[in-house]
Amino acid sequence: MRYEDRMWVCKQGEPGADEDGYPIEPQVTVADFGRCFLSFNKAAANVQLADGHDYQYSFYIIAPLKKALYPLIPREGEQVIVRKADDTVFCRLTVAGFVTYKKRFLKVWGNQKEYLTEQEVAQLLPSDGEG
Repeated sequence: MRYEDRMWVCKQGEPGADEDGYPIEPQVTVADFGRCFLSFNKAAANVQLADGHDYQYSFYIIAPLKKALYPLIPREGEQVIVRKADDTVFCRLTVAGFVTYKKRFLKVWGNQKEYLTEQEVAQLLPSDGEG
């Protein structure tokens, strides 16, 4: 499998309050997870979750996993941003589940996607000069 696509993980910060006690919206940080393989599922594929229920998903991502990346593993409900290597797809995906294989690979799946504009990409991702 060729890992030519790229994935970023959106981590929600802790909610807080200002000096007057008003709630502050938690900050979202975007961290580079690295190379991955993104596949959109056109057919109705299912996966069985730990609770025994079947779940229908429309995409899955497979990525090599290193110990340094463990804190970045996206959890259910979090979002990831994925870019196809040929720049045909740049979207934000909502994670429905994940599994690790032998602590060497990560598989993430979900069913909601939102295509991003160039302006949204520029606001979300740090400019690191990598194309």
